Amino acid sequence: MSNDDQKPPVKPPFTQAPPPGQGQPYVQEPTGLSAMIPDKNTPALISYYLGLFAIMPCFGLAFGPIAFVKGRQALADEKANPQIKGGTHAKVGIGCGAIGFIFNLLIVALAIAIALSSKKS
Repeated sequence: MSNDDQKPPVKPPFTQAPPPGQGQPYVQEPTGLSAMIPDKNTPALISYYLGLFAIMPCFGLAFGPIAFVKGRQALADEKANPQIKGGTHAKVGIGCGAIGFIFNLLIVALAIAIALSSKKS
């Protein structure tokens, strides 16, 4: 049997992390809930939850801008390190935060306009 006929050894599907300083870093694939929830990208989660709260009346003026800023930060973090996920959570947080802020701002402007018009009567 010649060297050309020999097959390379088959690697097992799961291997241990290489010793420090050797080889590629060990990256564990997300499983279960960690595949859906970006636990490594905290700004994405903050943006998501604050964005959802921002669409509720009275919370949008405070939480909307924070959700927007944290969402932008989360997208920048994901772009810098593609290993961390959370882009979808960040985009939802940005969108809901912006919509909630604008909606609550319109409510406040309408309330002020009504209050000023009732004083004139």
